[in-house]
Amino acid sequence: MCVDLEDPENGRVNVSADAVVGTVAIYMCNEGFTLNGTQTRVCESDGRWSGIEPECEGKILVPYYCFWDELWTTVLYFQKLT
Repeated sequence: MCVDLEDPENGRVNVSADAVVGTVAIYMCNEGFTLNGTQTRVCESDGRWSGIEPECEGKILVPYYCFWDELWTTVLYFQKLT
């Protein structure tokens, strides 16, 4: 039996029933975040989960500038940088 997995920051992990050998854990990220790593891990016979715990990474938001009456003005919109 494998130990319980913790939800990643800004995401969650779903494990069906008890984590016995062969049980699959599925990782998902909250809206606006991208999974970095493997989406699934398997409970192995040695009691460990396969692979490495993935992380949920967010996009960087930066102020978006517009030109208004010959002055640069910061507006309340943000653009996503990848």
